[in-house]
Amino acid sequence: PFSTCHAVFTRFNLNVVIKYNYLDRTPNGMQRKSDGMTDISGVIAYNIINNPKVGIVVKGMNGVRIYNNTLYCENTQEQTSRGLIDIHTNFDGGLSALSTGTKVYNNIFYTKYRTLNIKIYEPGCLAGFESDYNLFWCESGDPVFEVNGKKLSFPEWQALGYDLHSTVINPDFKDFTDFVP
Repeated sequence: PFSTCHAVFTRFNLNVVIKYNYLDRTPNGMQRKSDGMTDISGVIAYNIINNPKVGIVVKGMNGVRIYNNTLYCENTQEQTSRGLIDIHTNFDGGLSALSTGTKVYNNIFYTKYRTLNIKIYEPGCLAGFESDYNLFWCESGDPVFEVNGKKLSFPEWQALGYDLHSTVINPDFKDFTDFVP
């Protein structure tokens, strides 16, 4: 069973660089959280997040860049309703801080079951959101996304203007430990 612990938590810190980590079965992999602060030069890059309950969370932080990561999940939707990437407003302590301007590029998303790849909770978090040049794969069907409580197929996600240059293809990992294609 999962708890709510964070593996990497950068609360109220700007321009944090999170690179070259390997997280294995963490309940909450990496979290960028603030009261509406805007990141200028930080990045989450070149990490492997193996089978988390939630991989990367953007909560009340603007301008978060998520590049060149590998996110793998063998959980079912019953085991987690979270996305490999979750983006939402920070309502903690009476706040109402949106997460705008998130950039998701050149990542590998691999799910065994149809768990969510990217989940955006509130429409306001779509402001400045970009996602493209990613690779998606799901062993048991099409990749799934969610925006404002509505589940979307890959074509529906693309119809919103996201991941137009991305592809759905098996990366043929040699194993699910090192994640070498």
